[in-house]
Amino acid sequence: MEAVIHLPSMVGTVTDSCPQCLRPAAANLALRGVIPAQTPSSQAAELTSGRIEIESHDLVTDHSDELASLSSKQLLALATNPGTAPDVLACLAKFADPALLERVAENPHTDRHTLAALAGHCSREVRQAVAENWNAPYATLWMLASDECADVRFRLAENHNVPSLLLEYLVADQNPYVRFRAQTTLKRLKAGQATRLAYAG
Repeated sequence: MEAVIHLPSMVGTVTDSCPQCLRPAAANLALRGVIPAQTPSSQAAELTSGRIEIESHDLVTDHSDELASLSSKQLLALATNPGTAPDVLACLAKFADPALLERVAENPHTDRHTLAALAGHCSREVRQAVAENWNAPYATLWMLASDECADVRFRLAENHNVPSLLLEYLVADQNPYVRFRAQTTLKRLKAGQATRLAYAG
């Protein structure tokens, strides 16, 4: 059985589902589609009960109702799919389920504004996922470098895409595991730079 989901154009607001989370005061979410037109149907979300085919045309008027009608597995499939559009991921980020938010934070197409909001979530798993995402804003990475959870800082110290200055900051971290990981990542980055310069010369 196949279900075709049509998503509308709408403006929504991020809900404060977790009182301890640092949420932006408001975020306008413009939904224009889920999976790009060029995405092969074979890459559509595979579900236990059947395949969901995501389309971005013939949009209906109430997107929130469409998302609310999906099962947890279907929502996770959307959040995990690398073809899901950033606008849709931003809308999924307003749900309360930490497991879903973790998948949104891991998705390579999640935009910087959504990642910045998720970086303040009370779930350390969500913040860890943000720390590993290449799209995380510079200011967000620095905020996570001072996160109270050592696991979050450790994930950040593993990220080869963070600035060297931030890794040098983590080298002085109070946690020995974070310090060691930051030192290791920094050494690998410098070794890679030296290799590229050698080839360039």
